[in-house]
Amino acid sequence: MPQSKKRPHSHPQHHSEHVNHPKETKKSNAVIAGIVFFSLIGLGISLFLAGTDILWLIVGAVVGAVGGYFFGHEIDKAFSK
Repeated sequence: MPQSKKRPHSHPQHHSEHVNHPKETKKSNAVIAGIVFFSLIGLGISLFLAGTDILWLIVGAVVGAVGGYFFGHEIDKAFSK
C-alpha cells in the first residue's frame, strides 16, 4: 500500500530496558510488625481469659494475627498516600 507523503512516517519503536513490570506485592514491615504485635496481644488476652488451655491460646494468637494483618495494611495505605 502506498504511503502518503504529507503524513509523518512512523519510525521503529525502540524499547527501553525500563519496561513497566507489575510491582511485586510483598508484605511490608508494618504488616509483619502488626501481625507479631497483635498475635502477642491476642495470646496474652487468651491466657488471661482461658488460662493455659492450648486450644484457646492458639485461637487467641490466630485471631490477633488476623487483626494485625488488616491493621498493617491500613497503616500501609495511610502512609502511601
